[in-house]
Amino acid sequence: MDHRLEHVPFEDLHREDHPEQSRLPPEEPLHGSPARIVEQLGQYAESGTTRVYVRLRDLSDLDHLDLLMTEVAPQLS
Repeated sequence: MDHRLEHVPFEDLHREDHPEQSRLPPEEPLHGSPARIVEQLGQYAESGTTRVYVRLRDLSDLDHLDLLMTEVAPQLS
């Protein structure tokens, strides 16, 4: 039996009718209020994700990182 997955274009990975549908939410940047970020990260946690990586667009603007650490991180378990 061949257990290889067929090649699927990235945009089709999240289609509901695709048999090998990804359990992850769509790969889009997370944005919004701290509560919204917690909600979005919760969708990943429900699928079994245990680690995320943060990419800051402006490395000189550390306020975003501070906001994540003070408002978002404490709400994650």
